[in-house]
Amino acid sequence: MKIPIIADTHVGVRNNNSIFHDYQQDFFDNQFFPYIDEHDYKIVVHLGDHLDNRKTTNVLTSQKFDEMWTQPLINRGMTEHGIIGNHTVYYKNTNTVNSLSHIYNKGNGLILYDIHPKEVEIGGILWGMVPWITADNQEECFDFIKNTKAEILCGHFEIMGFYMDGGHKCEGGISVTDLKRFKRVFSGHFHKKQTVANISYLGTPYDMTFTDLGETKGFHIFDTETLDLEFIPNPNKLFHKIYYDDFNDPDILEKDYSFVKNCFVRLIVLHKKDHAKFDMLLDKLEDAEMYRLQIAETVNESEINGTSEVDMSQSTIDIVHTHIDGLQNIADSIGVKDIMNKLYIEAMNL
Repeated sequence: MKIPIIADTHVGVRNNNSIFHDYQQDFFDNQFFPYIDEHDYKIVVHLGDHLDNRKTTNVLTSQKFDEMWTQPLINRGMTEHGIIGNHTVYYKNTNTVNSLSHIYNKGNGLILYDIHPKEVEIGGILWGMVPWITADNQEECFDFIKNTKAEILCGHFEIMGFYMDGGHKCEGGISVTDLKRFKRVFSGHFHKKQTVANISYLGTPYDMTFTDLGETKGFHIFDTETLDLEFIPNPNKLFHKIYYDDFNDPDILEKDYSFVKNCFVRLIVLHKKDHAKFDMLLDKLEDAEMYRLQIAETVNESEINGTSEVDMSQSTIDIVHTHIDGLQNIADSIGVKDIMNKLYIEAMNL
């Protein structure tokens, strides 16, 4: 049997921004569910963080989630095996209050693993479903991981050594060694798609920040007979990076920029000799109906005020890490970076 697996849909991301609502709905309406219908799949696994805001879900986002996800599943008579993630629980030390329990586990085919880990047979193979691990269920979940007879393990894990965001690895969490006995381990939580040995983070199905630049998003199909994992790419991008260089690219105004419509654009200025041409490019991007523009100029003011060169084409967290590396007398720079990573991720999701 082949099972679609998706993770980290984060409906309502960026404070319930309507651009994201439309972008996400387009994915479900024109990619995900048409693929489901074409192959007549009846079971889907969601690895957590269905919604984005762990404290509140506004009325529009609640309706959009129903339109994008739950109602299409119910209308098709599908069964979802969903795992609770950290973005859908109210408290940090327990999963008992969450934003999904009002609609899941109501006999409608939407099954949620929110408090306790559980074994379930899907496609003739035993799966272990582990909810977001908190102080409240930590002992039970770790005991389950150690002793379950499941061959496939699913969760919303923090696993040591995997990339959390961009190029920054998780320094704590579950040890890879503790997961070696499973045939496959599938996890949500970290948004970067990555696989090491038997462990796979499936990533987000679509763009959500500029850190997604250069990555191909999408969802997966798991074959329970061969244990193969097929990736179904999402070709639509919401974030774009454009380089402005009127010295080496004199035809920059002749290019087609229609792809930026309703998208976030980071314009990185490498060489700007012709200010009139630069303004004409800005007008062209506006005419293409981009959603938001971020201009990043590489500047060197060291000769003016003694400061070092700042490359604004770097991501915010990369700049923070570079600054930490340059500080003196820090005993645990890795620990400081880990704290800053978590603060950055929390800030991005406010």
